[in-house]
Amino acid sequence: MQIIRDMVSPQTGNEGAPTVLIVDDDVAIRKMLVEALSLEGFHTETARDGREALGVLKQSKRWIILLDLMMPVMDGWTFRQEMMKDETLAAIPVVVTLLTLEFLRASGPLL
Repeated sequence: MQIIRDMVSPQTGNEGAPTVLIVDDDVAIRKMLVEALSLEGFHTETARDGREALGVLKQSKRWIILLDLMMPVMDGWTFRQEMMKDETLAAIPVVVTLLTLEFLRASGPLL
């Protein structure tokens, strides 16, 4: 969580906790990240794939994106390419996540 806090703290000013857009096709991983980030004081939004995430980003500005690369419909690589075409979206920080349920189960409590 510290990497997220470090990336967004200069941008938040007096606006409160930053919003994190979680882009992942795995519902269990999205739920785990929402719960963990909420406990740390972050507001979250979720998207199941890159196409859905682009729609969410058009609604309002997001502070940081947690992005899975392997998703159906629009994968993380294509999503990032589309983001880079828009000057406003290109400036949003992105953290690539490579979480799998198998990894999470093997690791025990991460957060």
